[in-house]
Amino acid sequence: MPRFAASVMFLFAEAPFEERFRLASCAGFRAVECQNPYAWAAEDIRDWLTDAGLDMALINAPAGDPDKGERGFAAVPGRENDFRESLERGLAYARMLSCSRLHVLAGNAPINAETERAYVANVRWAAARAEREGLRVLSQESRESRLAAAEKKAAALPAKLTVPMILFFLRVLFVVIAGPAGINISNN
Repeated sequence: MPRFAASVMFLFAEAPFEERFRLASCAGFRAVECQNPYAWAAEDIRDWLTDAGLDMALINAPAGDPDKGERGFAAVPGRENDFRESLERGLAYARMLSCSRLHVLAGNAPINAETERAYVANVRWAAARAEREGLRVLSQESRESRLAAAEKKAAALPAKLTVPMILFFLRVLFVVIAGPAGINISNN
């Protein structure tokens, strides 16, 4: 049976943040996740979890200043110290909340070899650091980044490759459509 966690940042938004834990429990959830718990003291969140009988399934590491457009540091070259500070703060919250998963965000960086190297190095460091605490680091590139990269690759497909592919598919399509008709004619 699937296990779902309520996102207390988005669900039950009509209620004050501290009340959302009780509402999640009343709705039948056994766990919650919180993308940005850092506006509240970890001790308070721990108490709200305990009072509601919930587990914290996942938190994000701090993502930086949203007013500056920051959405994490994992793939931002030159921001390695910011990434490590973010991870340490996230690990401290995860420990306090008995949360075994910490999600790190790639950030708003163009996709290129330099950002890829920074991303891989930072996530490897984070995974090793979290493992010493018995925690798991989760990371994924943003959907928009993957989509943009795929569109760029598709746009770069040379026309000379497209024409042979079309001709090949037209032949296959002709055989699939005309083949059974030809068999019927030859049998009569």
